[in-house]
Amino acid sequence: MVSWSDGDESPLDVSSDGKSSMNVIYDSDWCGLADDGAEPILCKCGFVATKFVGFEGYNTGRRFLSCEGQEELKCDFLQWVDPVPTDAMMKAVGKLWDMYGEVKQAKTTESLNFMEQKFDYQDKINKLHTDLRNSQDELAKQVEEKQVTLAHKAIAEQGLMDVRAALEGKRITDETTYKMHKCC
Repeated sequence: MVSWSDGDESPLDVSSDGKSSMNVIYDSDWCGLADDGAEPILCKCGFVATKFVGFEGYNTGRRFLSCEGQEELKCDFLQWVDPVPTDAMMKAVGKLWDMYGEVKQAKTTESLNFMEQKFDYQDKINKLHTDLRNSQDELAKQVEEKQVTLAHKAIAEQGLMDVRAALEGKRITDETTYKMHKCC
């Protein structure tokens, strides 16, 4: 749950230098300077205070006036417009913040799980790319070996044809020689 102090009459996060630092939300019905009354409300710096709506802890939705100066120049002026919430309202708001925290934690866990899955998938993809490159290299070697084998086969076939031609030539020569010896 978002932290705040229990039982504080005016629960507000106050920084170590005494200046308020509360999370706020924009509300078009409650914004701008606090100068819409008969007399403008001034902060301790002497400037017209600014309207805010708290968005933190038990002060969620509670309207207040505060200094809008830069962090270094901001005074600790704070004036609540809405009364302190009832105990029932504080419990309801506390429960909402608990639920918000649980949902936020679940979403964070889910995001972390998705990131882990993404890294696992990326590792698998990288391994597949490596395997593919290795397979392509192996295939290229096999194709090269096949081409060399086919070249050797062609040379062998040419040699065989040359030998056959030579044998045929020898056979014809032998036949001719035999016929010449037979006739004479």
